[in-house]
Amino acid sequence: SDVEDGIRAWRKVTDPNGSGNVVYLPIFDAKRFAHEERILIPQTGDNEHQEGYIDYSALLYTFAVESFMLDETLCLQGAPGLGKTEFGRWLAWLMQVPFRRFSFTSSSEVDDMIGKMMYDPAKCPYFQQGRIPKAYAQSGILVCDELNLAEPPIREALRPAFDNNKQLVLDASSGEIINRDPYCFFIIAQNPSWDMRNLGA
Repeated sequence: SDVEDGIRAWRKVTDPNGSGNVVYLPIFDAKRFAHEERILIPQTGDNEHQEGYIDYSALLYTFAVESFMLDETLCLQGAPGLGKTEFGRWLAWLMQVPFRRFSFTSSSEVDDMIGKMMYDPAKCPYFQQGRIPKAYAQSGILVCDELNLAEPPIREALRPAFDNNKQLVLDASSGEIINRDPYCFFIIAQNPSWDMRNLGA
């Protein structure tokens, strides 16, 4: 039920092309989240001023249909400064969910993003989850910036998260499966590879 999911209201999103189709996006109650997650929820008056974002491309309806209803992963591609990342922040503000951004470069490490084996005398060897598996199991908007710049091991590890399985499989942790939170939404934002400024993309 809505109460059990922590949903306090639904936002009506109408097809901007005039088809008359309507989709509803959930708006969450902040009390649903632990303190460390609550501080990641964009608020009116924050330095980023996401409340002033203007949805020129009518992406909200696209997100509502493709990501929320059809459970697909949006990939936004365009030149720097077009607002790809800010769209994700604005979404999190509208839905009142935590916003997390992961910026990838050729130096991004699998250990940091996915996880690594650790040793503790009390625990013996154990797997320490990286930033993405932790976020994947929590509600929120996750923006992967410049995923096309990440090294192949990171892209390969994330591939199942974007297909129909919607799972992360941590091979280094004996094949541990991380299931996605039902209200966790990935958005990939990247600059076009054909632009010479994006060498290596």
